[in-house]
Amino acid sequence: PTARLEQRLARFMGARNAILCQSGWAANVGLLQAIASEDHPVYLDMNAHMSLWQGAQAARARPIPFIHNDAEHAERQIKKNGQGVIVVDAIYSTNGSLCPLKDFAALAKRRDCVLLVDESHSLGTHGPEGAGLVAQEHLSGKVHFQTASLAKAFAGRAGLITCPDSFKDYFATESYP
Repeated sequence: PTARLEQRLARFMGARNAILCQSGWAANVGLLQAIASEDHPVYLDMNAHMSLWQGAQAARARPIPFIHNDAEHAERQIKKNGQGVIVVDAIYSTNGSLCPLKDFAALAKRRDCVLLVDESHSLGTHGPEGAGLVAQEHLSGKVHFQTASLAKAFAGRAGLITCPDSFKDYFATESYP
C-alpha cells in the first residue's frame, strides 16, 4: 500500500517517484542530509522553513543564505561559493509570499545546481487539482526534488519527497530519518 500511495502522489505532482516519510520535517532534514555535504554548500532563501536549515546542518553542509526571493543574489552567492543545492519554499509560511520558481529553475540549470522546492504550503491549494506551484508553473522536469508536509491541506500525518526512480534506494540507505 505504501508503494502504491507513493506512486499515486508522484504522478499527482508530475514526478517520477516519491518517498513517504514520517513528517514534512523529516522529509526536509533527511533529503538534505542525503544530497548535501561539507563539499556542497546549501543556498537557502532567508525565509526558508527551519527544517530546511536543520537539514543543511545535518548534512554538515555550509548554509549560505540569500535575500528572500532574490535569484540574482542567490546567483552571486553561487558564483562566490560554487555549485550546490538551492533551497526555496513554493509559498513561504513566514509571510505568504510566492517564490519566483521559474527564476530559480533557470538559475539551477545555468549554474548546474540541484533545486529543492518545499511545496508544504502550496500542495493542495495551488496548481492543477492542487498539485502545487511546481506543476502550475510547468517546472516538474526542472525541479530535482520537491518536499511537502501532508499535514497541511491534505490533513495527514506524513511527509513526501519527489525524486527520480534511482534515488529511492540511495535515500533508504543514506538518510538517517
